[in-house]
Amino acid sequence: MSANDHASFNNNGQIVLKTEHIYLETHEVCQILLICPRTLSRLRDKKKVTYLRKGTRIIYRFSEIERIVEERLICCKVKSVSNLHMNYINYLTNTIK
Repeated sequence: MSANDHASFNNNGQIVLKTEHIYLETHEVCQILLICPRTLSRLRDKKKVTYLRKGTRIIYRFSEIERIVEERLICCKVKSVSNLHMNYINYLTNTIK
């Protein structure tokens, strides 16, 4: 899967993420939000973030991560959805190399 599958450019040259079909595992969410797995676990325990179980794996919809950032349900270094998008793009760029 390439970065082009998840992002494109609009007419102004700005990056636009296609977030509707993006699912992330715990380690990916932690890397993008710059948090530890225990912080994410606490959010699950407090029912502040929804998730899906796929066997033994826990996965999150990207839109759900956007929501917790936007609603400021998590205390992290990512302060806005645009920061979240940039961190995700950086994450994709680094994992594709």
